[in-house]
Amino acid sequence: GIILARKNPGSRLSLVDVNERAVALAARNILQNGADNAQALVSDGLSALSGPLDAVISNPPVRIGKQAMYHLFEQAHEKLKPGGFLCIVIRKAQGAPSCKQFMSELFGNCQTIARESGFHILLSVKSSPGEEAV
Repeated sequence: GIILARKNPGSRLSLVDVNERAVALAARNILQNGADNAQALVSDGLSALSGPLDAVISNPPVRIGKQAMYHLFEQAHEKLKPGGFLCIVIRKAQGAPSCKQFMSELFGNCQTIARESGFHILLSVKSSPGEEAV
C-alpha cells in the first residue's frame, strides 16, 4: 500500500487490517516513508471504509477460510463505484481458480492479468447499473 501511495501521489489510500498491531506498524511505516496520502485503519474487512471506492487491492487473508474471504470480495463489490475494480494476488495452491470463478460470478468478469511462480493476479471490474459486464 505504501508503494502504491508513493507511486500515485494524487491518490488517497486506506490500508486496513483487523489486527491493531499490524495497523500500528503500517501507520509507523507510512510516516517513515513519507506516504502522506495513505492512512492505516483498524477494520473488519472493509467495514471502516465508506464508498464509493475506486479500487480495492488485496493479498486476501486466505487462512480465514473461503467463505470469509468471499465475504471480503462481496464487500468490495458493494463499496466500489461503477468502473471501480477489485484486484487480488493469490497462490494457485491457496485457491486462485475458485476465487476467479467466484469473482466472475460476483462481478460478471474476472481476468488473470499476471501469473508467475504459482501466484495469480486477478482483476474484476464493477459494471454500471444496466451495463453488461465485459
